[in-house]
Amino acid sequence: MAVSENPRPLFQRYPQLTSSLPIVPFGTPPSPVRRLVSLERHAGTGEIWLKNDGLYGTVYGGNKARKLEFILAEALRRRVATVITFGGLGSHHCLATALYARQVGLRSSVVLVDQPITEEVNESLRRLEESGARLYRTGSESAVRATLLAGWLVLHHARWRRPRLPYMIWPGGSTALGSVGYVNAALELAEQVRRGNLPAPRSIFVSLGSNGTAAGLLLGLRLAGLDSRLVAAKVSQYPTVSAGGVARLANRTAALLRSRGADVPAPHFRSRDLTVIDGFIGAGYGHPTPEGEAAKALLQESEGLGLDLTYTAKTVAALLAPISQRAISEGPILYWHTLNALPLPGE
Repeated sequence: MAVSENPRPLFQRYPQLTSSLPIVPFGTPPSPVRRLVSLERHAGTGEIWLKNDGLYGTVYGGNKARKLEFILAEALRRRVATVITFGGLGSHHCLATALYARQVGLRSSVVLVDQPITEEVNESLRRLEESGARLYRTGSESAVRATLLAGWLVLHHARWRRPRLPYMIWPGGSTALGSVGYVNAALELAEQVRRGNLPAPRSIFVSLGSNGTAAGLLLGLRLAGLDSRLVAAKVSQYPTVSAGGVARLANRTAALLRSRGADVPAPHFRSRDLTVIDGFIGAGYGHPTPEGEAAKALLQESEGLGLDLTYTAKTVAALLAPISQRAISEGPILYWHTLNALPLPGE
């Protein structure tokens, strides 16, 4: 698949990026929005809306497709043969990377760290084994060990006759380049608000696993002129995953866009510019929680929306808790769904 121009909102607003920021389109925007009326009745509150990025993509939906549109375009621009990334055994990022890399003709190597085994994790791992990616398991939950192994793989897969290193993709695709995907997504949301598809959200709930999605949204909402409060539910215990980490990455993303010629102001985001909820992670990354299991059952029954116990179920649990406590007194609320909702190859 060739790197191409694409009429996404980011390029419409900053046309100078068309020649300086390559993209491989993996989805057809916009992802749909709808009101969660049954969930509202259960929660006994005002308007709750859904933006379903699970339906954004081709071979795999969710937030990773938006990031990989820019990340894999850069890998193709550099003419590499292999991309390398790492994550948990059930990592949606690793699976999406393997599937989309194969779609554009790139090989992929994936370093996997251990996480609690659930039925969902086993299914993701099975799909990853079928993806054609080369898998390397660390046998531990150590991020340091995974990073060292990934570094070794870079050297192992390097082309030395015509020196060219493989392209390393940070976990979750959470770099400034990956976050650009969610700058574009926030501008897309603003267009939907202007068209009357939904009211301007008072608050937006999203999962916080590796900072990138939240960072892109934080910057994109500012550029779009939406004053929605970003509320990120923390699902990872790594110290860098925080309000400060999101703010710093949003600032780096703005700097990247400016370096590519876009007339983007320097926003100087700080931790106070978003709300991070960290009381729903439970025992740690990938560990199911009773609140998450209840949220998963509720959304499936009330709205026919599938959640996973690692990310989205904990986020919905966080969304419902402040509603029940009347901590969020003003709506409307938007839940930004980031889990794949597309049928996978072979289904």
